[in-house]
Amino acid sequence: MKVRGFSLVEMLISVAVISCLVLVLTFFSQNAFRIFANMEKTKSIAEVMEQLRFTLAVGEQCSLNFKDLPLSVADTAGVPLQSISTFDNNTKLKNSDIVVVSAGSNLTSAQSILLIPQSQLNIGLISANLQVAFQAGNNANVPAILRSLPILVRVQGGKVQECWVKRDSSHVAGGLLCQALTAQALNSVGSTQCELRNGRWFIGTSTQASCPAGALLPAQANSDANCAVDMPSSFVDTFPKSNISVVSGGGTDQWPMARSPVLLSLDAPSSTCYCDAAADLSSAVRATFACKILCLVP
Repeated sequence: MKVRGFSLVEMLISVAVISCLVLVLTFFSQNAFRIFANMEKTKSIAEVMEQLRFTLAVGEQCSLNFKDLPLSVADTAGVPLQSISTFDNNTKLKNSDIVVVSAGSNLTSAQSILLIPQSQLNIGLISANLQVAFQAGNNANVPAILRSLPILVRVQGGKVQECWVKRDSSHVAGGLLCQALTAQALNSVGSTQCELRNGRWFIGTSTQASCPAGALLPAQANSDANCAVDMPSSFVDTFPKSNISVVSGGGTDQWPMARSPVLLSLDAPSSTCYCDAAADLSSAVRATFACKILCLVP
C-alpha cells in the first residue's frame, strides 16, 4: 500500500497559517503586556502623588521642602526642584526622598519637578501647582506623564516662608469665613469649614508682633484672644502682692492688689499686638519676653 505524504504546497500553506497565528498571538500578547505595564505605572504614580499629598498636608513638612525657595507670580515657567522628601519632626533632617529628579526609571524618579505659581491671592500669598513629570517608559521620545498638586505658598522678601496643600477651592473661602465669623480666631468644635489650622500664632519682638504678609486678622479680633506673650519658665514676678480693704454694704472685703507683668493691646488697622512690660521689670527681664499675635492663614 502506497502512503501519500504532504505535498510541498500543503506544507507551505500550513507554515503560512501557523505563522499568521503566531503573529496575531504575539501582537495581542505585546498589547496586553503594554496595557498591564501602563496600568502598573499609573497605579505607582498615583501612589507617589498620594504620598506627596499626605506628606505636604503637614505644613511643617511642606515648608521644610520649599523654605527660602525664590518664588514670584512672574515665574510662569515654574521654579525647578531636585526632590521632595520627608523630614524628621524633631531634628528637621531629611528622612527619605518621595520623588527625585534623575535619569532612572524606578518609581521615585521624575524627569522634572516644578513649583509653578498660578495667581496672587493676597499680598504675600500665592496659589501654585507642584507639577511632577514622570517618565512614561524607557523610550525618551514618549511624552512624560504629568501630575500636579495645588499648593498655597506664603512668600516674604521674594522667598517661600511657609506652604500648605490646597485641598479644594473652599479651603480659602473657609479661611475668609473664619475671619468673618470667628471672634477669637479659634474654631468651634465640630466645624468642618473652619479648622484649627486656619489660626496660627506669629512671634514678633519683645514689645510687638504683627500679622505677616498673606495672613489675616479676624474681623472681631481683640487683645484678649489674639495677643499673648511668651515668658521663660524661669521668670518669677517679684512684684509685692498685698490686700486692700474695700468697704461694701455692712462689711469689709479684702481684695488682692497686684499687677500683670505685661499689658496687652491690639491695633487692628495695622494688625499689630503691643506687649508693654511693667515698668518695675528690668530691661534684661523684658528682653526675654516674646510678643505674639494670632492671625488667620487661608
